[in-house]
Amino acid sequence: MQKEDTSSPTVAVESLLISATMDVYERRDMATIDIPSAFMQADMVGNVHVKLEGRLAELLTKLNPKTYDEYLYINNGNPTMYMKLKKALYSTLQAAMLFWKDLTKTLMDWGFIVNPYDRCVANKMFDGKQCTVLWHVDDIKIPHVSKDYLSRKYGKEEPLTNTRGKIHHYLGMTLDYNIDRKVQVKMIDYIDSMLVSLPESMDGESASPACNRLFTVNSHEPPLPTSESESFNHYVAKLLFLCKWATPDIQTAVAYLNTRVKAPNI
Repeated sequence: MQKEDTSSPTVAVESLLISATMDVYERRDMATIDIPSAFMQADMVGNVHVKLEGRLAELLTKLNPKTYDEYLYINNGNPTMYMKLKKALYSTLQAAMLFWKDLTKTLMDWGFIVNPYDRCVANKMFDGKQCTVLWHVDDIKIPHVSKDYLSRKYGKEEPLTNTRGKIHHYLGMTLDYNIDRKVQVKMIDYIDSMLVSLPESMDGESASPACNRLFTVNSHEPPLPTSESESFNHYVAKLLFLCKWATPDIQTAVAYLNTRVKAPNI
């Protein structure tokens, strides 16, 4: 399969922040929604088979022996069963893309128009007001007036997880709407967990992550030991995520640190 057939689009950071700004400017009543068992609500395309072994295969025959008994066989002493998927299954290559296609078609059938610059943003006018829906796989940000549409489609097997109010936890961020006409984007828990896991030797405070010697490299220093080099790479990756979503003020420092991950020295 080609990459474009398996990789699901996800909402752009810029789209999310712009929409959050529009939310507070227009005083929209927002909701964030998680669709339970989302992938299983999309039909599988093509012939995709899974192999069940051991206890899992046996349990199916106990749940419904009339249906499954004839398909169970013993392979080297291990109960085994092959099955063809009817629904998209988590961890299969195209599951996320299939759900994206299903959700996109559903929104378009309801009259939403997908944004030409971001395929995970759709708009529709309700009583003269624009309704903007954004989604990141099965995590959806939506004005609450249109959430009932999603419940009718995807909440039949299990109720949708629905959050309303002034505080929303979305894609690792906290969107705080408590101040009128303002939205605060926070990742305090993410930062705290990172600081707690860092070694004690890095304790301290700094007015800025970009110190005066940021761009100065002492090429005579020996390379970092493997374990410390891996740790350095790990935290730079975490900082890349952080600066992209919630702390753009550290982007200069993080961008430079990213140039050092291949061969960091002491």
